[in-house]
Amino acid sequence: MAAFIIKEYQAFPSNFRSTGTLADYLTQNNILGIEDLDTRALTRHLRKSGAMRAVISTKDLNPESLVAKAKAIPSMEGSDLVGYVTCQNALLLEGQPAGCCGCKPSDRTGCLAEPGEKALGCGP
Repeated sequence: MAAFIIKEYQAFPSNFRSTGTLADYLTQNNILGIEDLDTRALTRHLRKSGAMRAVISTKDLNPESLVAKAKAIPSMEGSDLVGYVTCQNALLLEGQPAGCCGCKPSDRTGCLAEPGEKALGCGP
């Protein structure tokens, strides 16, 4: 992962299985985090315009330099990126939240395995 972009950072983990904060994970793995970005608007833009090369920097603030760096990134056209974003192992969850289903708390339909039911989630 090169960067992590979120709308709103929560400093306190809410999952009982968590072993630390998101900030701790990003720091330990030298991953840049960006907060307070309209991720829905970003998603709409990417869906409309297609994949784009980009550079995020906290050190190099020169627009011309950043554009040159972005242009130097190989095109993603034809790339198979599924292996980079897919979990390594599937977990069988029984009566637990399916952790990687992308559900919103207000719309949990299909996101939980009820007692006696099974769902797939992502594992390490």
